[in-house]
Amino acid sequence: MNQLFNKRPLIKTGILGLLLLPLIIAINSFSPGEEKIPEGYSSSILAFEFASNEAEIKEVLDPLTYDELKDMDKLNYVDFGFMAMYGLFLFLFMARLKEITKVEILEKAKWFAPLIVIADMLENLQLLKLTKGYKSMPDLSSTIMQLFAFTWTKWLLLAVAFAIIGASMWKMKLGKYLGYILVLPLVIGCVAFITEDRTIEDGFGASIFISFFLIFIYCFVYRKAEVTN
Repeated sequence: MNQLFNKRPLIKTGILGLLLLPLIIAINSFSPGEEKIPEGYSSSILAFEFASNEAEIKEVLDPLTYDELKDMDKLNYVDFGFMAMYGLFLFLFMARLKEITKVEILEKAKWFAPLIVIADMLENLQLLKLTKGYKSMPDLSSTIMQLFAFTWTKWLLLAVAFAIIGASMWKMKLGKYLGYILVLPLVIGCVAFITEDRTIEDGFGASIFISFFLIFIYCFVYRKAEVTN
């Protein structure tokens, strides 16, 4: 077993990533059906997070029944556990990758992970506030403004973290191809932030999820001595 861990030094981090799977299943189980998803998005929770005005909040929440609103709250409560786990996974991945590649910026970049988790937590608090009071709150503007700030802080920091990981992998033999892919979310995210186009925002979210999946898989396929001189 020790020999396996020596040859594949990222595999322990990958095993930790497996703990995200039941949380992903729980989040999906609480998500509204496809017929309730606002146009331009692939999920209601993504549309909720990227909502930037009262009309978009109501577009997400008005079609939901009382039970579905409660499920959205359950989804966000599960997400607190999910964010803690993905934050730890990202932190450990960057720390281990720094040991492998000797790229010093990873030592500082790994601290993006707790900042991302904090932004995600604050985002969730705004989402919970909105599901409970969006019909009765006289003015949603302050909550929506905070939601906008925390949502984009989280997503763009994730994109920056993946871009740094990607650039750090360019000195690797096979990993460099993954490295090129991991820079793309930052490009998509910048375009999404500027245009506020729903389809691009949805693609941005998808690119982040794909990046997580790719580095998770890489934890199991990476073998030592892949770094070139």
